[in-house]
Amino acid sequence: MPGTRDVVLSPNWFEEAFGVPEGRYKDMRNDFEAAAGLLICKSTGKMFQAGTLRTPTLASLKAQLDAARQEGHGDYYHAGALNFENLTSDSLSLYQDPKNAGSVFQVCSLFNCLETTEGHQPEDGITHYCSKATQGAASAIACPAAAFFRNYFVHSTGQGASGRPVDLLEELGNVVQNSKNGYWTMKNGHCLPRVDGSIARLSQRLATNHELEHQAREAVQVGVHWETEVWQMSHQVCQVLCGALPVGYLKAVRSNDWSVFAKVVLQAAYEATLTVASCLAAKRGARVKVFLTAIGAGSLSNRVSWIASTLERSLEEFASEPLDVVLVHFAAPQVDFEELEAGRNGSSSIPLRPLTPTTPSRLNERLRDYGVEVQPEEDHVAVMRKAFSLYDQNGDGVLDRAEFFTMLHKLDEEFFTPHVVDVLLKEADVDQDGKIYYHEFVRWICQEDEEIVNRVLR
Repeated sequence: MPGTRDVVLSPNWFEEAFGVPEGRYKDMRNDFEAAAGLLICKSTGKMFQAGTLRTPTLASLKAQLDAARQEGHGDYYHAGALNFENLTSDSLSLYQDPKNAGSVFQVCSLFNCLETTEGHQPEDGITHYCSKATQGAASAIACPAAAFFRNYFVHSTGQGASGRPVDLLEELGNVVQNSKNGYWTMKNGHCLPRVDGSIARLSQRLATNHELEHQAREAVQVGVHWETEVWQMSHQVCQVLCGALPVGYLKAVRSNDWSVFAKVVLQAAYEATLTVASCLAAKRGARVKVFLTAIGAGSLSNRVSWIASTLERSLEEFASEPLDVVLVHFAAPQVDFEELEAGRNGSSSIPLRPLTPTTPSRLNERLRDYGVEVQPEEDHVAVMRKAFSLYDQNGDGVLDRAEFFTMLHKLDEEFFTPHVVDVLLKEADVDQDGKIYYHEFVRWICQEDEEIVNRVLR
């Protein structure tokens, strides 16, 4: 069972949660009904908020975030930046804390979104989840209606012998043509090498083809269980179920053979979870709390350095999002994870005083205000590039609406309302694609001096 160590839970948890003991697979499907996000026990009449399960790719989640930013609440753009901290706690306590209502919880699951233990199948139900004290099991039991749905009713058929299993690597398999190239096979939610050397071949291919590596990462899927109720509580949370590769399961496959493939999956898992949280922040116009876990640790044996490095990249990418990110540990965190707090454990990121349309000759003074050193001999080109980099907070080479809003809002929060920012964005965004590229930034800053524009952009 995947996940780091966690609290031991009662073997009677199923009956305590649903009011009936778990029986045979067929009997459970007959005694319960799933409809419109609800799980109903026919024999007792009890109803549970299971929520809605989706299995989007990372790419589709990013598209959802773009839409949420356009349609979302204006307060999202001045709700602050990302914070990060480590926390030692068991999972169930965090789920059941009313202060965490509406939070996003990352779950280390199998690639079928289940927590099936060794020697069991989905047909055997979910009561046995408690036999392994892991983060994935504790998270599943914390939201029992969602766990029940994923086992018994997903795809309408459930994941039993006659059902259709979830496969979070299905789209990635299409990208790398797994059916043709024979890299892996999926067995009971585990991604296993199809033949000797097949995983090493895939990692090598991804390592030497950066475009393919990017496409593969974008195609990784996660299970997003929206608005599911917490056991014994009245509030709901969002769970993001993420798989990781079984690096430690097969001694015949070296960890280095898994390395590139594993980091693609880990990176996608963290990015997807933070994207889900950012979508909620945009819709709510408020900060969102996110509880992460060391995906791939524990029995899966993904190296700590892989987990920490992929998490760090994700934190950097989402640095400007209004998220309170917590990495949860059952024991004291390792140094690799503690080091991630540097510069991220505060109320917000270092505030920036935004630029307004001006000439490059006045940028030097403004840049020095932010602690950016400008040499007297530096020309307009160098100064302009430093200014653009300052406001491009995630380093992707463009200013998106959030970065543009931050730039202006810090100047005058009363005047630069979301509506005013949209008007200015439309003015600066020459090609109207919702983003400001370097050449557009230069023209907007220097709009009154075409000679300077030509000199900087030549």
